[in-house]
Amino acid sequence: MTSVAVEHYATVFQAVVYAICICALYLCSDSHAALKALAAAKTTSQLVLETMKALTKLSIHNCVRLLWVPGHSDIVGNEEADKLSKQAAAAEHIGPEPALEFSTIAVRSKVRQWAQMSIINTGLILKVADRLKNW
Repeated sequence: MTSVAVEHYATVFQAVVYAICICALYLCSDSHAALKALAAAKTTSQLVLETMKALTKLSIHNCVRLLWVPGHSDIVGNEEADKLSKQAAAAEHIGPEPALEFSTIAVRSKVRQWAQMSIINTGLILKVADRLKNW
């Protein structure tokens, strides 16, 4: 906790309003990946983009700070967040699917694998077809 000196003639009301004005909002996470994604200049994730927009909107009237905290270190708020996130992950999703989008990298990787297998399979089919012609 920090204190900030105000002008000698400031009223209690002015001091409280000033404290509210300079108050920072600290959002703590033990996820390096999430914090790195939110700090990136570009993103392909709709979820990250929406979160960036929400944080930007929140920061118009607040000093917003994203902080990394070590996981599983008995930090009360972090332990509660872990518990709640595990409950949410285990709960049945209600709503349109998918609940979370697939990353562009994951989709590209699967498409490349499929294309490579298709090329291999097509090559095998052509070789078999050639052999059957000559048979």
